[in-house]
Amino acid sequence: MIKIIKEVSKKELKEFLYNINLEDINLYNEINKENIFGIFQFDGSTANNLVKKIHPNDFEEMVAVNALSRPGTIDFANEYNKNKEIGTSNFPAIFNPILKSSHNVPIYQEQVMAIFNQIGGFSLEETNEVRSLMKKLGKADKSEKDLKRWDEIVNRFSNEADKKGLKVEEAKKITDILLRMSSYLFNRSHAVAYTYIAIMTLYLSYYFKSYFFSATLTYEAEKQDNLKKRINDAKLFGFTILPPDINKSNIHFVPEGNMAIRFGLNEIKFVGIEAASKLIENKPYSSILEAYYKNIGNRITSRVFASLIKAGAFDDIISKERKKYSYIYDQFNERKKSIKVIEKLQVLWDTINKETESIVGLETTNKDLIDYEKEYFGFPLFNSIFDDKIIQILIELNKRNLCELYLDELNEKQNIRIPLYIESFRIMNDKNGKEMAFLNGVDLSEKSIRIPIFQNYWKSVKDNFKGEGFYLIYLFRNIDKDNEIFFGAKKWLDDESKKRLLKRIG
Repeated sequence: MIKIIKEVSKKELKEFLYNINLEDINLYNEINKENIFGIFQFDGSTANNLVKKIHPNDFEEMVAVNALSRPGTIDFANEYNKNKEIGTSNFPAIFNPILKSSHNVPIYQEQVMAIFNQIGGFSLEETNEVRSLMKKLGKADKSEKDLKRWDEIVNRFSNEADKKGLKVEEAKKITDILLRMSSYLFNRSHAVAYTYIAIMTLYLSYYFKSYFFSATLTYEAEKQDNLKKRINDAKLFGFTILPPDINKSNIHFVPEGNMAIRFGLNEIKFVGIEAASKLIENKPYSSILEAYYKNIGNRITSRVFASLIKAGAFDDIISKERKKYSYIYDQFNERKKSIKVIEKLQVLWDTINKETESIVGLETTNKDLIDYEKEYFGFPLFNSIFDDKIIQILIELNKRNLCELYLDELNEKQNIRIPLYIESFRIMNDKNGKEMAFLNGVDLSEKSIRIPIFQNYWKSVKDNFKGEGFYLIYLFRNIDKDNEIFFGAKKWLDDESKKRLLKRIG
């Protein structure tokens, strides 16, 4: 990210990043936005949900979210949030000096050690031994020796705490809580270090947003499933993703204007960094032939040029006639042999171009564009699978109250019937060995969704599932399970319903 920002903006950021003002309210406004994009340690689902619940408004609360986003400690997130909102505590006042920074919930190893030191009378060396023992006892297999040692520690702690006004029952209850949490506790220094890296990414996200998004997309580009999600996230933030262009693209994603990001040449399948670098070094180009000629000897293969044409990098030059020019280039590559004189190459190119006038079927269709994008990007990106004919049909269905058009309707309704294009799917066995499926689909706005179809529904619909394609699907929002979206309803589109539906729409 720093490299991309420095290359494009010529700014040296390292000095800024190690001296960030941790009281900058803009950083905490950024983390509390509805969508968290690319923030280190915070855009995973667990941390993301905790941010939405806790709404951290300073560095200390972000450190706490980082520490709470773990098995064991996450069970105390509700207590932390309640204490934050109304100032309550499940610990006696004697613990306040130790737990105040984390709203009276022990979430760091150092706090546990301080409790045993300041309230239980253990030396600092002994508290480290206690911490190590608690970690062992957090595992499934516990030795009798360790359990006996723990009982001795609890008794010693209780006796010493009793001298400070803490009842024995209270002391033992507290040690039980600490033991339950301890095997998963961060040490505070670890949580602080991780959170400062998160602050760095927040700083870049707020003050260098287009560079930040470009860098994040570049980072995710090798994981195509994740890249699609990231691109959709970028669009939600208002960014326009511009297609690859032989004269405008860089090696990777880069900002173009304030709210646009240009697709990189390297992110086209089969191009690669070396070829992308040479192509960028030798631009501009006014034709495919010029690009070829300028790069003779640069080990840019015919496969690279084929990829660039089909992925749309020459669209501004060839008026999006990708199928035609893919054919021309293939023929050119076969016939050019060892010719390297530009005039002779031009004659050959013009001859093949003339020949295409008598060849039918070289028009580039929407299906061709979709197929090219799937091949070279991994998924449709700049051309919609919902062509004009499909859109008209769906709008007509919607007018007749036969379906909704957008997944967002589930925000208002608990059940909807919606047309989705299923891009990919996975069939697997659940924990009981029953066959179920996960479908990855998009709605008319190309918003993505992953839908589980559990075995009780899957056995009823799987014979009608033909893989990738359009489907009219029932979905419901489970208000009892964090509003998660599932397949199914009290009824679904059986064969008889399909016949009635087809009859109604003609």
